[in-house]
Amino acid sequence: MIGWLKSFLAAESGPTSHAAVHAGDRVMAAAALMVEVAARDGEFSAGERRMIEGLLQAQFRLDEAAAKNMVDAVVSLHDNASDVFRFTSALNKRFSPEERLQIVELLWEVVYADGEAHHYETSLMRRLAGLLYLEDADVGAARKRVLARSTL
Repeated sequence: MIGWLKSFLAAESGPTSHAAVHAGDRVMAAAALMVEVAARDGEFSAGERRMIEGLLQAQFRLDEAAAKNMVDAVVSLHDNASDVFRFTSALNKRFSPEERLQIVELLWEVVYADGEAHHYETSLMRRLAGLLYLEDADVGAARKRVLARSTL
């Protein structure tokens, strides 16, 4: 799985249609950014991990073992190199703005997994919005949708 992620990030191909992109691309890229957001405050809690695994299961229809393996793989990669630019660059090449906004909404779910948004996490989200070439208003609306669904 880590080999796949490295090749995904290294790919120089341009944008492709959603149908042409392997389903694993979206899942792995989303999982990698979710782990990055969750760990940004210096702690990757069990609750954040459960939230990410649950989002992967619900959003991408992974079974429990596949979601756990995916998180294990991206945590291992994250521990070795924490460079969000390469993830966002790969997403920009392969996904439409609407698809990138869907991933940002998942990232907001992770930010609020522990019941609060740490300032390091919100700072990273602002940075990601810029790196993903998304409008602040759209990212803010995604955050509001997550907050409206949450039990905070």
